Amino acid sequence: MRSSLVKHIWLIQPHDPAYPVLPIDAAGGRTVRFAPAWDLLCLRTFIMDRTGHTCEMIDVRLFNTIPEAFREAERHRPPKSSVIAIIYAGPHHASAVIEIVEQLHAHDPDIPLMLTGPIMTTMPEVVHYVPHLAFGLRGDAETILRHVLDALDIPHRLKAIPGLIIPGEPLKPPHWLPNLKALSLPSWEDLDWVAYRTDPEARSVRVEARLSRGHPGTPSDAACPGSSEPLRVWPMTRMAQLLQTCPGHGIAEVFLSDPPGFWTDDRLDEWCRHLRALRSNQSWAFQTMMRDISEERLHEFAIHGARRIEWVIPAVEQQHRAALGVTLSDDELKRILQRCRAKGIDPVLIYWVEGPWSNDQEANAVVAHAQHMGFPSLAVYPFPCYPDAPLVKSGLTVAGKPPTHTEWIAALQTADRMPSVLWYWNGAAGLKRIRRTMVDLHKRMARNPFRILRSWWPSLGHSRLETASGHDSVPGTRLARLRAWIKATTTRA
Repeated sequence: MRSSLVKHIWLIQPHDPAYPVLPIDAAGGRTVRFAPAWDLLCLRTFIMDRTGHTCEMIDVRLFNTIPEAFREAERHRPPKSSVIAIIYAGPHHASAVIEIVEQLHAHDPDIPLMLTGPIMTTMPEVVHYVPHLAFGLRGDAETILRHVLDALDIPHRLKAIPGLIIPGEPLKPPHWLPNLKALSLPSWEDLDWVAYRTDPEARSVRVEARLSRGHPGTPSDAACPGSSEPLRVWPMTRMAQLLQTCPGHGIAEVFLSDPPGFWTDDRLDEWCRHLRALRSNQSWAFQTMMRDISEERLHEFAIHGARRIEWVIPAVEQQHRAALGVTLSDDELKRILQRCRAKGIDPVLIYWVEGPWSNDQEANAVVAHAQHMGFPSLAVYPFPCYPDAPLVKSGLTVAGKPPTHTEWIAALQTADRMPSVLWYWNGAAGLKRIRRTMVDLHKRMARNPFRILRSWWPSLGHSRLETASGHDSVPGTRLARLRAWIKATTTRA
């Protein structure tokens, strides 16, 4: 029997972990997205639409301290309601989860605390090692939570709920729905999107969304987490309709963060077909491995709002690329990048460095590759290392050894709880090496004359350059304008 007391559910987005290695951003911030987690937005809408209870998003990142976030949430708490707190986290958020649990228990020890998100899929044991956690929701959190709300005061029924992890009880496998039709897509309503503007002068935000849940299981997704979760796809008509509502909420771009292997030719065509039916021109972007995309598809993308494609480039030698789903040569990729620019689509290269098969020449290889591509917008990230990624689970003999699942679980029981050396291939040695690589790449890219020229090139026809040269107009090509500007600047100096 469902409790008659109204529950008010706090959905908590933890603060980001302190990564010991920061990525290199040479894409003007376009690869940076600051918004609530997509799955948390889905859970929020499901609670409001399907359970009869109320909820509130608490994004800890928007406050100076965690207690301040809870005090602010108390101001919006409905009268005569009991609070339940749900923390959404990934494997790298373990330390943040522990801190939030401790602060929330100090704020009100009577609030039941639950944990969900990728951390429960990867490491359900975390429920046993973090004090004060009442439950873990392992799988599709929406249906598990609904059963919990119906049986919160009935212990024997709680034990029978699939996917519900209870401290002191045996672990259960994750509970996945066969499809997503019974779940709710998010609503952009009632969220303070102004708070997510990363630039004070910006009037809009970028958000992340997904057309799917689960792991595609292709070589392109070998480094992606969540390999045990089956792939399910949201109804694309509903997703396209959701895209249409973005402008009214100050959302400038929706980045579709589905794993690279999700984007087969058929899915690309189906997505564009739904956008075409709605005559959508809302800006969107997606990520893919180095793979071929025909000129016809690029044309369709451009017509229906695609403004950016992020091409993932694993920094590995040619003989290892096939294992990561790379099907293009460098010359073929260069031609596709040129076609993207011609269609008005911004190509961004995302390099993954210091992963399996790493070597001492990776910095040289990345700079040479970027130069060969004409130094487009790019970013450099450490090679992903998740304990449930197929590449990690495969036991592949490679130069860099990833930390094992056993090491991750053992770290939960230490004082540090989740040392950052576990986030990188080859542990502490890999972390030391990737720091050197990033510093080297930053210096070499900042000083590379080809990159500097590339960044100037679009502005060489601007009137400010013509004025700087002392001429009302400088006839000829951009190269002529550049020569005139350099000559005038040198003479003036």
